[in-house]
Amino acid sequence: MRLPVALILPVLILGAALSSCGPQQESGPRAKTTLELDSGWRFREAGGDGDWMPAAVPGCVHTDLLAAGAIPDPFFGDNEKDLQWIGEKEWVYSCKFTADESLLGHERIYITFEGLDTYAEVSLNCVRLFGADNMFRQWRADITSNIVEGENSLEVRFLPPGPIEAAKRDSLGYSLPGGDRVFTRKAAYHYGWDWGPGFVTCGIWRPVRITGWSDVMITGMLPKILALSGESALVNIEVDLAADYEDSVDVILSRDRTDMRYSRSVL
Repeated sequence: MRLPVALILPVLILGAALSSCGPQQESGPRAKTTLELDSGWRFREAGGDGDWMPAAVPGCVHTDLLAAGAIPDPFFGDNEKDLQWIGEKEWVYSCKFTADESLLGHERIYITFEGLDTYAEVSLNCVRLFGADNMFRQWRADITSNIVEGENSLEVRFLPPGPIEAAKRDSLGYSLPGGDRVFTRKAAYHYGWDWGPGFVTCGIWRPVRITGWSDVMITGMLPKILALSGESALVNIEVDLAADYEDSVDVILSRDRTDMRYSRSVL
């Protein structure tokens, strides 16, 4: 649900918290548990029996291949031409993580990818979670029923954009300026520019985390400045909340390093 909160503030809001007023948690929602998946990743070409290589997350396949010594410097000589095969392959990234009671004891568990570049299939413990097709957005899935106590296996399989873009072009029936890249929500410079080479890369390019939460959780916040002066700002804040029940909730907005607090009941 998305709920608007309009406030007149002397400065921009820097933080937000929730307080539940219902019978489930009279003192407020239980603190969430977060597991950052920023280590232990590995990768290799999909569909083969090649050795797994260490991967950096956030990162991309080109820098991972370079770090593993599997390719020469892409920016040296005419290596750009010789390394185009990378963008034509499928690549799979995998990591294992441990879930304990501090995470599994929550009512809900989400996995969030802040950025996937670009066409990807995500699975947890061999169960498909979702398919991604946009580099510029966040992807989130409810994994409450898929995660298990102890070791879990997460896999992200990246598909080459070329065949997908060609299929979209053929189904359109007419051509568009800019080439096939216009069919993909991906950084345009990956396809080459006058100031740089063309490397159609892929990878987990922004952080990944697993979050366990109970009662209610803020999943997004969008501030809009409606009026601004030297002394104050009129800010409309839209807050996205996830909850398993209907209840009244206080959204508390505060600034770091000050005692300024604003509270508004939104539900």
